[in-house]
Amino acid sequence: MRNTTPERALRDVPLHLVDPPALDARMDRDPAKLEELSNDLARRGLIEPIKVVRVDDRFQIIDGQRRFLAAQMAGFPFIEAFVYPTVEAALEGVKYAANAYREDMSPAEEARFFYELYEHECDHDLERVAAMVGKRLSYIENRIALLEGDDAVFRAVRDRQIALGVAAELNKLPDEGWRRYYLAHAIKSGATFTVVTG
Repeated sequence: MRNTTPERALRDVPLHLVDPPALDARMDRDPAKLEELSNDLARRGLIEPIKVVRVDDRFQIIDGQRRFLAAQMAGFPFIEAFVYPTVEAALEGVKYAANAYREDMSPAEEARFFYELYEHECDHDLERVAAMVGKRLSYIENRIALLEGDDAVFRAVRDRQIALGVAAELNKLPDEGWRRYYLAHAIKSGATFTVVTG
């Protein structure tokens, strides 16, 4: 798949060189929740890098101020960050990573979107994809599995002709002929997961 994210470099940036956003939209933060995030970072590390732009010899936060503050509380000397060449490029990266996910996506559209994140934003780490979009790991894995299955089954899910559970059962059939036969019947009759499993 084509990389649609703006050019950026992933690196560890010293916290003392990082400045807050020019305009912090969340000036009032819950101290208890910030401490909870700090404890989580100390335990598991940073799952999603912050996004910064270089300003002379320093770095200004474009996205991730809360994670930055939590890392400070945890005593981190460095923080993992996507460093963008310009503010405009950074804002496009934030839009791609944080705002592209929509609730009205079909499972097939989600599969493609999650795969883009997996390939280009999350360094082939499905747990980071799950954290980024706020979904369970199994949710991500089930949709990614669509891309590894039958193309015709994928298209049927994309076109909302069959449900994800039906697609998963059809993809278990090793014989392409039988798989396409049952797919045609599932589309025609609107078969449920239970019916297809039976």
